[in-house]
Amino acid sequence: PRLSSLFMHKMHLTMDAKRMVAVFASVVFMLRGLTEAASQDNAVPWVPRVIGIGATKCGTTSLYMYLQRCLTPGIKKELHYFDRSRLSRTILHGQHIQGDGAYESMFETRTTNSFEITADYHYYRHVPWAMQQYFGFETAAQPTLVFLVRDPVSRTLSWYYEMSGQQGAQHNFENLVQEELHILKSCYNSTLALIRLDTMNVTCRTASAQVDLFRRCIQTVSQSKPWFSMHWSEELPATYNSAKYRNLLRTNGILLQGFYVDQLLNFLCAGFSSEQFVITTKSQLSRNPSSVVARIMAHAGLPRCTIDSQIKYQLRQKTKGQLPKQLKETLCQLYTPLNKAFIHIIKEHGIDANLALLEQELFQCTHAEQ
Repeated sequence: PRLSSLFMHKMHLTMDAKRMVAVFASVVFMLRGLTEAASQDNAVPWVPRVIGIGATKCGTTSLYMYLQRCLTPGIKKELHYFDRSRLSRTILHGQHIQGDGAYESMFETRTTNSFEITADYHYYRHVPWAMQQYFGFETAAQPTLVFLVRDPVSRTLSWYYEMSGQQGAQHNFENLVQEELHILKSCYNSTLALIRLDTMNVTCRTASAQVDLFRRCIQTVSQSKPWFSMHWSEELPATYNSAKYRNLLRTNGILLQGFYVDQLLNFLCAGFSSEQFVITTKSQLSRNPSSVVARIMAHAGLPRCTIDSQIKYQLRQKTKGQLPKQLKETLCQLYTPLNKAFIHIIKEHGIDANLALLEQELFQCTHAEQ
C-alpha cells in the first residue's frame, strides 16, 4: 500500500514539480558525464613495453630485426613520433602536451609485449620530456628503454658517410667537424651540457631551456649558421642550401650525436627512472645477439625468448675510409672525458650495463694508443 500510494502521488505531480525532477535528472546525468571524463583523464595510458632510443649508427636496425622475433613491433621500424611530430615539438615552446591517440594508432596490435625503436630519440632534447608528458609521470607500466651505443669516433665517421652519400667527401667532413668543434667549444658547456666534466656535478635544464640557450649562443659565435644548427634555429641555412648538402640538412650535428652522457642525463632529468634503462653496445649485439635480447626481455619482465644462434643480421658498415691521424686524435680528446662521465653516471645510478664490455667499446682510442 505504501508503494502504491507513492506511485499514485507521483502520477499527480504538478507541472512545476515535473520540471524540477527533469532538471534534477539532467544535473545527475551531467555530473555522471564529468565523472566518467575525469576517470578517463586519470586512466593509465597504454605504453609499449620496450622502446629503443638509439643511438644512430649503432646497430638499431639489427636489434629491431632480432626483437621482432620476440615482440610485437609498430607499423614500421622507426615511428619518429616523439622527435618529429608537431605535438611533441610544442614542448620546446613551453606548452604542455597530452596524448591525442596518434602514437597508439601506430601499433596495429597493442599488447603487453609491443615495442618500437627510433634511433634519433636519444639525440633530440625534447624527446624524453615529450614522452613523460604523453605517457604521464605516474604511468604504472613504465617502458624499458634500450640505449645501444658504440665508440663515438667510429660512429661519427660511419654516420657522416651514410648521410652525405659521397664517397670522396672526407675533405668536407673535416671542414664540418672543425666548424662544429668551434661551435661546441664556444657554446656547449653553458647550454646543452648537463654535467661538469671536472666535478661530475649534474644540473638539469628543461628541453626548451637547453635548446633556447644553444640557439642564442650559436647566433653570437657563427654568422654563417653552421649546417648542423638547422634544427635549433628551424630555418634553412642559406650557405648550405644546395642539392649537395640536402641530405646533411636533414640531420643536426656530426659530433654532437656521440655525447651519450648528456643524452642519458636528459632522460633522467625529464623524470625517467635509472631502473628503466638497458645499455648495451654494437659489439655485444654483433657477437652475441641472443644474450642482448635475453637481457632486454628479462629487464622488461617478459618471458625468455630464444634467438636461433644460426640467424645473424649483418650489421651494416658505412665507414668507407679512415680518419686522418690528427683528426682522430682530436676526436679522441673530445670524447674521452665524455665517455668517462657516461660510465660514472651509469655506475652512480646502478643502470643495467656490462661495464667491462662497455668500457672496452667506448675507449678504443685509449686502447689503441696503449
